[in-house]
Amino acid sequence: MPKIDLHIHSTFSVDGLSSPEEICQEALKLGLEKIGFAEHLDFEPEDVGYGFFNYAAYTQAIQALRRKFAGRLTILKGLEVDYQDFFESEVRQTLTNWHFDYLIGSVHYIDHIMISEGSLAGKSARLLYPRYFHHIRACIDSGLFNILGHLDYVRRLAPKFANAFSGDLMPMVKEVLTLLIRGEMALEISTKAGELALPTPQVLSLYREMGGRLITLGSDCHQKSHLKDSLERARSLALSAGFTEVATFEAGRMKLVPL
Repeated sequence: MPKIDLHIHSTFSVDGLSSPEEICQEALKLGLEKIGFAEHLDFEPEDVGYGFFNYAAYTQAIQALRRKFAGRLTILKGLEVDYQDFFESEVRQTLTNWHFDYLIGSVHYIDHIMISEGSLAGKSARLLYPRYFHHIRACIDSGLFNILGHLDYVRRLAPKFANAFSGDLMPMVKEVLTLLIRGEMALEISTKAGELALPTPQVLSLYREMGGRLITLGSDCHQKSHLKDSLERARSLALSAGFTEVATFEAGRMKLVPL
């Protein structure tokens, strides 16, 4: 079984609660072999994390951790980029001289509206979902990212939207999956502690049936205590959907390892 988690946040993210070293120590206790930090890089000016990420300090910390845990734990330097298509030029410019093992593209806002139960209260899922999928498609089409983060994220943060991935929305889902496959971009299986698995088993199975084969496993944890229940859940979902391999990355190069 691959003991890999590629979606971990530390105190280098504005909402991270555990230091990178605390995360590494916990990963060793749990028997993980490879972890990937994916700190938030936010471009929405109203977001609390806007301007928070410090690339130089993050890079220095990763280098120090790699020395300290050499031979015991493989540590990857990733980034989770908050994507909306009207920020794409800024995203490209920001990333130009930065180097990572992999980049996760995620949609946390719909046209400047934060995806949260409060922000989406009173709004129509039927009206918002087309715009949500617009940004997802643009994220994939940008070619900037190795991984698409938590595809149906809106289900996690806005419960009333939880069952909306059906009926006339399925063509939008299929279009996204087609773009992922065509662009050879990995689909993340996210099992954030105590919450819905993303994507749903139905969407994951559909992706596999359509020919999708690239997946990653991630806890999306923001504190060390949430590392523990991610790996086996994600692996079980992947196996149930018919996957036999999982993707990992180093310096932007993808490698597939057996599930």
